[in-house]
Amino acid sequence: KMPGGGRWGRRGREIGEEGGDREVDIGRGGEEVNDAVLLALGSGVGVRTKPPVKIPERRNEAAWAARMKERAEEAKRADAAGMVDLAESKWRELTEEEPLNGRVWVQLVGNLIRQKKFHLARAMLRRALTLIPTNAIVWQRWADLEKNLADYDLARKLFRKAYEANPRLPSLYNSWGNMEYRLGNIAAARKLFSVGLLHNPENSRLLYSSAVLEDRQGNSALSRTFFESGLSHNPNDPFLLQGLAILEFKRGKFRAARERIMKAVGSNPDHSLSWLSWAQMEELQGETDAARKVYKQACRTMGGRGVVQLWQAWARMEEKNGDINLALKIVNDGLELYPKDQLLYCTAGELSEKKGDIHQARSYYIKGIAVDDSFPYLYQRLASLEQSQLRDEIARQLYMLGSKKGEGDDMVSLLHSWAVFEWKKGKRQEAHKLFKDAVLLDPKCGWLWLWFGRFIAEEGPESYPLARHFLSRSINSDPKESASWKSLAELERAAGNEERAKFYFRRAAELENRRALDVIDLERPLARPWRDIRTRSWSVSWHQENISLSEELAHVHNNMLTKTEPENESEELVPL
Repeated sequence: KMPGGGRWGRRGREIGEEGGDREVDIGRGGEEVNDAVLLALGSGVGVRTKPPVKIPERRNEAAWAARMKERAEEAKRADAAGMVDLAESKWRELTEEEPLNGRVWVQLVGNLIRQKKFHLARAMLRRALTLIPTNAIVWQRWADLEKNLADYDLARKLFRKAYEANPRLPSLYNSWGNMEYRLGNIAAARKLFSVGLLHNPENSRLLYSSAVLEDRQGNSALSRTFFESGLSHNPNDPFLLQGLAILEFKRGKFRAARERIMKAVGSNPDHSLSWLSWAQMEELQGETDAARKVYKQACRTMGGRGVVQLWQAWARMEEKNGDINLALKIVNDGLELYPKDQLLYCTAGELSEKKGDIHQARSYYIKGIAVDDSFPYLYQRLASLEQSQLRDEIARQLYMLGSKKGEGDDMVSLLHSWAVFEWKKGKRQEAHKLFKDAVLLDPKCGWLWLWFGRFIAEEGPESYPLARHFLSRSINSDPKESASWKSLAELERAAGNEERAKFYFRRAAELENRRALDVIDLERPLARPWRDIRTRSWSVSWHQENISLSEELAHVHNNMLTKTEPENESEELVPL
């Protein structure tokens, strides 16, 4: 039974864990979806509606609409410039002026979420839905919020509400399908995308998501069909061109991939995902100078600021090439433009640690916390730094402080790091509790079960059955992670099961070789490093007790996450 609240927030039980798909009627239209898609037969999400708001008559409606549009653009510019407080006040004013405009409410909620004001964001969503209870976009925005905070049961109920309001909304199927995909409900995700395409057969995002899903399931020909179908309707769509470029690149067709990606940035010079894909493809081909030129050009887009992920990815490339000073300069240039981005402070701190400048690293982490004290990873990095300086009690206090700041699965990485810290210090009881808290927050996170299994196995032969169970859960969560198979092999060898150990070692080696060939992950090609640090397994040996997160960043060379406006599309720029 999952905790209903607590200091780390709620997380709903994941549906379909025990296996077995069941067909559920999703409502109007008669289409069926699988498994966990619609648990919400009664949503349990109550919103008290108000009488319709009386809008006063305006003498010049066109002039008023133009003025509202300009004010919305001002708010967007403030948001883009990182002036979130100013943007929030502007969006609030617009909700007073246009209380029945769902897009304005969605923009305000997005601003609040960027400030980690989750409770206030929920309050604004409830307020909006008292006025416009049939607005599907607002219901979906709430569902996306709960999805990103890992309350998947509630997210499903809210997606159902959005469906009831507008069963044709394409972003609903895209966002919901992506959630089910990430939870391992492949059949459910595929059916959601299919139903969405029945209503919206030319929707680029749904075609993109379907293509990604099929590629990840090994259906490359079908994946290409989805991409080409989308491009037949929208030949200059940058998302579809970018996705097909990555598909070509993964199959060794670099010239075709470059042509596709150049066409993508030509059709939309501000499409950051395409710029990043292009730079990373050049880098992976060994063309570092070409990649550097692409990054420089990309950082001049978006009004001369680029997007923050471009600066971070460029810095990572220079770090990988051994030029720490240049990497740090690039990060500082990014901070000039994005002074409130916590991940840039994290990156600057990690680079300073690599240089051996502990004082400077500490300063970056503290500045990042001063900008936004609700980001657990900054506390985790600062605690790790203090731990390296043998200031264990300060590190412990930082872990404790950080654990009170986050919500949902934002805490998973911090709890894991804290558990390993206590484990190294011989405090097994405290470590066991922290590992348990972490897996309760994210019971399908493979690398958490991997580390928990290693921790349990250290207790000796009598603990091997439980350790085997935890390592098996790790493999069930992520069957393509070689480290889990290797750890299970070493456990079986220690238990005297040599034949079983050999089989698991062979499986681990096969997966390692396959990963080396599959350098760009079409599932999440450009997610930002923080997201991958939380969710991917760390390939370390059985007896290795710790790993530097700055070293881990070097493995995550192909990832980035950016946002679009959820009223137009799914919240996620890269669907899966």
